[in-house]
Amino acid sequence: MFDINRKLIEEFSGDTVYKRGLKCYENKQVKSIDVDVIDRLNGKIAEINSVVKSSESNKEYRVFIRFRDKATFIQSDCDCPYWGYMCKHAVATLIKFIDEKEVILKDVEEKRNREFINNIKNNLLDKSNILPKIYLNTSYKLQIDSEHESGTSI
Repeated sequence: MFDINRKLIEEFSGDTVYKRGLKCYENKQVKSIDVDVIDRLNGKIAEINSVVKSSESNKEYRVFIRFRDKATFIQSDCDCPYWGYMCKHAVATLIKFIDEKEVILKDVEEKRNREFINNIKNNLLDKSNILPKIYLNTSYKLQIDSEHESGTSI
């Protein structure tokens, strides 16, 4: 799933931007990454959101990337001031995705499963008010053994 590799990223970004993005990745500037996998009739789409720390300041940039499973086109957007097709923050995000893809996609699957279970729970709880209420009738019987009666009354 997702035929994307470093060579493809370098082709899309260019040599200079790729090297700068690789340096960002190696310096662990990608602070968070969240991937959503969307199933479509014509294949899967990956949507990646990440936060990447700036190299020069304390700023953090938000990156959004989308590509299909065959990765013939990569859409990227970052709120950094770079004006080209793909910035170093997007490159760093994609390299992190490639290098940690197995773990990231496993986390995505676990997150989807948790959300699915929580949705079922919430739906059941929401529907509980239309289910008939069951009342338990309980009665108590008090028996006092006269041989051991100590004068206590109830």
